[in-house]
Amino acid sequence: MLEDDEEGGSSLFGNYSWYQMGRASAESDARTRQLLRARFSPPKPQIDVDALIAQNNALRQNYAQLHQDYQKLYGLYEQDQRQKSALQKELKEAKEFGESALKGYRDRGDDITDISNTLMYAVKYLCDKGYRVKDLPFKIPLWLYQMYENRNN
Repeated sequence: MLEDDEEGGSSLFGNYSWYQMGRASAESDARTRQLLRARFSPPKPQIDVDALIAQNNALRQNYAQLHQDYQKLYGLYEQDQRQKSALQKELKEAKEFGESALKGYRDRGDDITDISNTLMYAVKYLCDKGYRVKDLPFKIPLWLYQMYENRNN
């Protein structure tokens, strides 16, 4: 039943060898296709939607906190600027007042050094009498009151 083929082998063996060769070729082709797919196709993304939502919510909360901190700091900055301008205005007024007072003393012919020297002599006199300098701010108003208690003003 088995016929000899032209090369002297049986046709059953010839068919089996062709089968083996075809199978090896198909396996090789499948492996090649698998390697090509792995090399040239992009990887499938593994996206965790819940993690992205949680991260987005955390970023929103962080942004909200930063915005609140910014608003507070900007409010403090504006308050400092208002205080600074008010202090500069007061300083300017005090400077003008001081300059006008000095001008008034000079116009009258009073010498400020004479006034300060007189005050220093008075403090020195009180210290010589046994009073301490740090007690003077408390005692001077009492002395003034005692001196002028009989007057209506």
